[in-house]
Amino acid sequence: MVVWCPDWPVVAAARADLFVEGEPAAVFRANRVVAASSSARAEGVRRAMRRREAQSRCPELVVLDDDPGRDARLFEHVAQVIDEFTPRIEVVRPGLCQFPTRGPSRYFGGDAALADALRLALARIAVEANIGVADGAFTAALAARTVESTVSAESSRAAESSRPADTISNRIVSPNTSATYLATFPITALVAVEGGRSVTRAASTLRRSQSARSTPTDALALIDLVELLQRLGITTLGSFAALPHVDVVARFGPVGERAWRLARGLDARPIQTRTPPPELTIQTELDPPVDRVDTAAFIAKTMAEELHGRLAHNGLACTRVSIEAETTDGVHLARLWRHERAGVTGGLTAQNLADRVRWQIDGWLQQRFLLDQKDMRAEGMKLRDISDLPERLTGGLTVLRLVPDEVVPDEGRQLRLWGGTSAADERASRAFARVQGLLGPDSVTTPVLTGGRRPVDLVVLVPWGDERATPPTAKQPWPGRLPSPLPTTVHLLPPHVEILDTHGQLVQVTRRGELSAPPASLVLESDKNTFTSHPIVDWAGPWPLEEKWWDPQSARRQARMQIVTDTTCAYLVVAEGGSWWLEGEYA
Repeated sequence: MVVWCPDWPVVAAARADLFVEGEPAAVFRANRVVAASSSARAEGVRRAMRRREAQSRCPELVVLDDDPGRDARLFEHVAQVIDEFTPRIEVVRPGLCQFPTRGPSRYFGGDAALADALRLALARIAVEANIGVADGAFTAALAARTVESTVSAESSRAAESSRPADTISNRIVSPNTSATYLATFPITALVAVEGGRSVTRAASTLRRSQSARSTPTDALALIDLVELLQRLGITTLGSFAALPHVDVVARFGPVGERAWRLARGLDARPIQTRTPPPELTIQTELDPPVDRVDTAAFIAKTMAEELHGRLAHNGLACTRVSIEAETTDGVHLARLWRHERAGVTGGLTAQNLADRVRWQIDGWLQQRFLLDQKDMRAEGMKLRDISDLPERLTGGLTVLRLVPDEVVPDEGRQLRLWGGTSAADERASRAFARVQGLLGPDSVTTPVLTGGRRPVDLVVLVPWGDERATPPTAKQPWPGRLPSPLPTTVHLLPPHVEILDTHGQLVQVTRRGELSAPPASLVLESDKNTFTSHPIVDWAGPWPLEEKWWDPQSARRQARMQIVTDTTCAYLVVAEGGSWWLEGEYA
């Protein structure tokens, strides 16, 4: 069964309130009509017509830009209605979807009853649809499209008979008669159905237009084939289907074979239906509300085992889970947890899930305790300041929810060559996760090489449990990067320093990347508001660095120098914005 919503781009534009329904309107792509409303077609506006010609025929025409994203987003409402009849649907493009009818047809009492029920359901959301049913998707799509040309004649006959008017937009092709039904259709029907809305003109004209950039290559090849068949005198699908299969493949290749199968009523591929994902979320309503860790941990253990069982039943493993909770005060809390060894063990076990839920709840309850004690803090007590915490547990738990945020196929567990994970590794992992539950995910981090020109850009701190894969940028050459050895200490917040010449004047870096004077001393802040000056015995540079000039937010222009003082200490200093900064120190 194929459900086709005629001129869906115009319908979607009307639903987006871009024009008043009933006005003549048309959607244009590359100054060509893609779809037109019924009132615009009554004025002579047709698909593939140029914008100037369309406006000359209908001066009050509302011109709309083509927006495939808008069409797809609004067509999801139609797909949701069809999901109520069968979840195994395939959206071919916005405005056209198809699904096998074996199961739904038996349930509703036949193809005609299913089509009528589906059209009535779509009418409730004010969507007009033509429905075609046949042995194959191509034949059903062509049947749905031919309904539009005959609906006016059938509507007059339906008014004189007892047949419901809601069924005139359905066309059902009897089983095993697809080839006979298709025989009289023109060969251009291959382009009309298979090419979609973007290929409605000759291939030579299309390739010269801007819309050729968004037209698939196989669609252009299909247009070439149809034009060639017309020049050879093959003008109907029946005459093309009568040709020998071997000769068609030898002369026209894979595109010709696919078109030949469609002309005989055979599908080139099976319908790629979508299987609805399994429902994996576990939720428990807590009555009375829970405000003790041990009670919540007992409930969490049962939920974790149930979730792990569902995942195992579907052959899945969870690598990231979202722990969510709701309190009596209406506060919604959520925290993502990733398995720290997802690539080794294959996913979170039931025990891992239960531990993380217990730790997270304990962390939320601890935050509530600190919140209650904040106003009672005595002078001199060093409790953690939680005024800026984004998540606070201000009441008892009423709902506890486990949501698998990231699942992968369960491929089992691959142990190491010289033994598996040791008990010490497990204890360390549990300790790290426990700290994260209390202090947040950024409390335990792991350095990962990323690549860059500055020492501070070479390493990024990744929270424990997140993926620690080295990005491809770490292996890039990065011209302008400092050579080895790199500073052993890198300051994330560089302190301010001064480089003076022999006359005690601040050394500057000119626009040409040269020093205004040879450096003589380095002034460091040894203690708060205490500065010490160290004579410079050797120096190198400056080396200019200018990057990301196209981005004002992250643009950087600086000059770097290596300096050795009389204390045999080496420093990496940077000149930026007219000041000097201490970026790193060499041991």
